[in-house]
Amino acid sequence: DSSNVVEDVRWLGTNAKVVDTTSWTTIPIGWDFTATGSYFYAVQLDYSGTTLAIGYIGEDSVADESKLLVFKYDSAQNKYVKVFEHVEIGDYGRRLQTTLDGKYVIVGGLLYPYLDIWEWDEEISTYTRVVHYYLPDSDGIGALGISDPYNVGYVIIGTKNGWGIIAHYEPDTDEFKVIYLSLIHI
Repeated sequence: DSSNVVEDVRWLGTNAKVVDTTSWTTIPIGWDFTATGSYFYAVQLDYSGTTLAIGYIGEDSVADESKLLVFKYDSAQNKYVKVFEHVEIGDYGRRLQTTLDGKYVIVGGLLYPYLDIWEWDEEISTYTRVVHYYLPDSDGIGALGISDPYNVGYVIIGTKNGWGIIAHYEPDTDEFKVIYLSLIHI
């Protein structure tokens, strides 16, 4: 709803904060490490500004260790607290989408041969991977989108080497079904 925005983590790295646009005050992010901005890529706040998902793409250009980091706003501490971290090899988190409520995080990246969908589990206060789809292109995802900002819906993927994929995700059953898969000649 634009009441919160994230400072540019690609510029500020772990010095970045969230800005409350109603008062123009900053809200700290509970980073537990220090990194420059060149290692961050995708960043997304949910609609209410409660959930912040960030892709940290690592330090090397090949086979680097990357992270999906998710923070949730804690009003008692007046800061964003890390609630989830997942580590993979490749530029994991370079492509990232969240639903408007932050319940689902859809993620992939270059040099990572999967698309993952993570679902927030309120009972255990963490994300659980509900989809781990092996791509036809081991060089990973170059473009990613979703059609339904509340329930994921259709997932549209463009791979680094020209595969086009359209799949549908059904949250009630965790069914992920590919409905279109083609190598697009450029």
